[in-house]
Amino acid sequence: LRWRRMIAAAHSPRPARSVEWNRHLLTWHEDRLFVHADVGAVACLNPRDGVVEWLMRYPRLEGYGPGSATGFAPRELSPCVVERGVVYVAAADQPALFALEAATGQLLWVNDHPGLRDSEHLLGCIAGRLVAGGRRLAWIDAATGRLLCRFPAESDADGPRGFGRGLIAGDELWWPSRDRLFVFHVDP
Repeated sequence: LRWRRMIAAAHSPRPARSVEWNRHLLTWHEDRLFVHADVGAVACLNPRDGVVEWLMRYPRLEGYGPGSATGFAPRELSPCVVERGVVYVAAADQPALFALEAATGQLLWVNDHPGLRDSEHLLGCIAGRLVAGGRRLAWIDAATGRLLCRFPAESDADGPRGFGRGLIAGDELWWPSRDRLFVFHVDP
């Protein structure tokens, strides 16, 4: 063991009879370690000694979970995505997606669009757009946080629904549904 660091702790906002699992995925980028612990905080650590370089707190949604009045179910594991000096976060305890400056943790934008509440995973950035996956795909302007489009469209109630985590490979976006694999070509 080289180091051990307490980052943050919080009481569970879920109903008392529900189970909350603590799990974390780390993101390593340019000799920094980024983690959102799903306890209302995102941190940047020095990986050599565990020193916290910055910690950003955000408001947690109270009383979320399956069957809750909020209508927001916690996201699956989704590590931070870091691209061009920006950290993108899709926390399990907050329906909004948000972006932070990687060097300081300063909040750059927040998007709480209802159409993004079913975004489970941040897949990465391609051609200046942050891509979020889940039941639908969402393309978000990486600089402003504005929702650009979704697939399938909101009006397509019978369209495919995501099943599993998609991925970005080069200039292609691969997105699985229960019975098909969709491949989108994205011009840089």
